[in-house]
Amino acid sequence: MLSPRVLKRNRSLEDVENDPDISWVVDKKLKATSPAEKPSKELTSPIHRETLVEKSLGAFNTFPRQKEALEALQISRRVFNDGRIFSYEVGDEENHTGARNYVVTTLCRFWPYYSEREEAHMYELILENTPCRLYFDLEYSKETNPDADHLVVLNHFFGCVDTILDDMFLINVSKKNFLLLDSSNDRKFSCHAICHLPENLLFPSNTSMRPFIKSLSEELLKEPPIRLMNKDTKEITVMDSAVYSKNRNFRLFLSSKLGKTRALVLADYCTFYGIKKPTKREIFYDSLCVPDDFDRFKLLPVEVPSSEPLTATSSSLKFKEKEEFSNGSSPYPDLDDFMLEFWKLLEENGKPKSIIYYPANCRYCFNIRREHKSNGTYWTVDFEKREFYQKCFDPECRGTSSNHFPLPKFVTSIDKREEEEEEEDPEKALDKIRFFNDWDSLFEQ
Repeated sequence: MLSPRVLKRNRSLEDVENDPDISWVVDKKLKATSPAEKPSKELTSPIHRETLVEKSLGAFNTFPRQKEALEALQISRRVFNDGRIFSYEVGDEENHTGARNYVVTTLCRFWPYYSEREEAHMYELILENTPCRLYFDLEYSKETNPDADHLVVLNHFFGCVDTILDDMFLINVSKKNFLLLDSSNDRKFSCHAICHLPENLLFPSNTSMRPFIKSLSEELLKEPPIRLMNKDTKEITVMDSAVYSKNRNFRLFLSSKLGKTRALVLADYCTFYGIKKPTKREIFYDSLCVPDDFDRFKLLPVEVPSSEPLTATSSSLKFKEKEEFSNGSSPYPDLDDFMLEFWKLLEENGKPKSIIYYPANCRYCFNIRREHKSNGTYWTVDFEKREFYQKCFDPECRGTSSNHFPLPKFVTSIDKREEEEEEEDPEKALDKIRFFNDWDSLFEQ
């Protein structure tokens, strides 16, 4: 168990290497000791003092919140153009909730530190609106697909990528353009594929890849040589299409997931280097989604999605604001309290047909009745049918949803709301109290 001590901010490399609370990052196993006992000498590290050389390569600071890390990165990049953020999950292999700490450093400083670790569980943070290589998370269950040959699946995948790149950008690639990192086991095929496009072209951001990924998903399902299935016998693609969100964590070369032992290593079926035997440093740099000196690369002509969230107040919908609406992200504060943010899909007359909510850090899935390890869930509210239901981004749950739940009375009346101010309806308040009192029994049904 980790001690309950809170991790400090702005921590140095010395703190990181010698702090037993985060020793699991490098898998230094500490023996349980009584207060009177001291850890074995072979498990303790000597005091590390930063040298002038290390300081010249940039800072090495740890933050408990992503926002603080992003602010520190802005300061770092005033001096060091290779400033980066890496992350690791907080906890141990038995107790981890998905919470992360963030390391702000430079590539030159990080690699010497990282390369000395025997085992690590670290991720590259793909920053919002940052140019990056085309990347993929490929996986399927071997138990569900016992006859699937991963080489056949991959060759079909490479061909489909080439087809869509040619259709959209007049670019052609082959399997030699893909750096492949494998962490498969007996139960699951798992591979990260980093595509090096001709002339080192980059996408403007990872979120700008979404139209390409959508077209690629459709192409993969047309006439595959092997049809992949999830555990519910629903057809899926080998590609996880949920890894293109802003500020995305993507596992690093030589790292395994927390609680797992299979690290990402250069695949024996990778032809990226030909007959050359690359160094670990070369593989590390080539496998980064955001390459070193990314600002010197040419960008594909792709429209960059606006970073400003689309809300109903910025659309053609016009509602007279009331004081109690001031904190709502849509015209329906009751629904926002009930679900969470984000508006989507309007009919021509400006009246919402449905709204989709993407709750932060919400991974519980009603389909599998437990939390997904990494993929989140979202809720759709259908105003025509007066109901809401959950779906998730996990490939194995593609095409499935939770039961459709009826909207409570205090929510279903929202589409009848007039623009004029209304007094608080006592009956509506009672409906809300009754609904949340019966919340548990509703979902059991």
